[in-house]
Amino acid sequence: MFDWIVAILYLAIGYFTGMLEPTGLLRRDKPRVPTGKGALFAALTLAGLVLCKMGAEPIWDRLQISVEGTIIARQDIAKDARTHGPATAFSLRDSDGSLTSYTATDVGTSLPRTMPVGTSIAKQRWELSYAMNDRPVNDFPLTNYIAFLAAGLACLAAAGLVLATRKSEPLMLGPLP
Repeated sequence: MFDWIVAILYLAIGYFTGMLEPTGLLRRDKPRVPTGKGALFAALTLAGLVLCKMGAEPIWDRLQISVEGTIIARQDIAKDARTHGPATAFSLRDSDGSLTSYTATDVGTSLPRTMPVGTSIAKQRWELSYAMNDRPVNDFPLTNYIAFLAAGLACLAAAGLVLATRKSEPLMLGPLP
């Protein structure tokens, strides 16, 4: 989904800034005079999108985790294409006796891989913290991700200012009578 958004934004930015005119893609009838603001706008927009993704995606991933029960087994998994690093698969027994599983990775959004068998874990969806053996644990580096998100939003705001201060030029929608 993110790739489609980036592709559409790339084409829109290229069209409005005139950066795609030399390629023949999305050519205008009246070429723009390059001022350098188009490249600055494109760079700020791209940086803003990347930083916003780096800030929002880990928060979203952590909020989506929902696991509860007592660890009854664990198995270390070697690095492969799916995990991109070592992982640990946990088998948990819930209070009603049902079995669930959870796979922890070395990614910062995951719960720790080092939890021993017998540990009681409770992580509710839409919460960043969790409880381990009935003790609250808040080990998620929220301020780091908020900083990335804020930097991304600042870049997008700066891109908006660059776009707003650009000399306006009438769009050629069709031949004038």
